[in-house]
Parts: sequence; C-alpha cells; structure tokens
Amino acid sequence: MRTLILLGTLRIPLLQMCLFSFTSTLTSLVPIAFRANFLISFMALGAFFLKVLLHKIRHYA
Repeated sequence: MRTLILLGTLRIPLLQMCLFSFTSTLTSLVPIAFRANFLISFMALGAFFLKVLLHKIRHYA
C-alpha cells in the first residue's frame, strides 16, 4: 500500500502577498482606476447612444 504525502504550501500565494505591501498597493491602483474610469464612461456613452437610437426608432418608424 502506498501513502501519498502532500507537501504543505503557503496559505496565501506569493503573488497575492505582494498585493498587501504598501508600495505595490500604491502602484497597482493607478492602472486599475484608469481602466475602471474608462470602462464606466464607455458604458455610459453606449447607454446614451442606445437611448437616442431607441428614441429615433420609436418616433420615426
């Protein structure tokens, strides 16, 4: 009979531990905030044009 021995690992992987450091948190927030602002404004612009498009279709059809 064979016994499988599992070696222990870190509970928090190393890459996730780097997110908790102060310097990494400061540098990682900038691209995330920029992309989030871009996506929010892009969705708002798309919703605006969809509203205008539906308004034109409904009134001019």
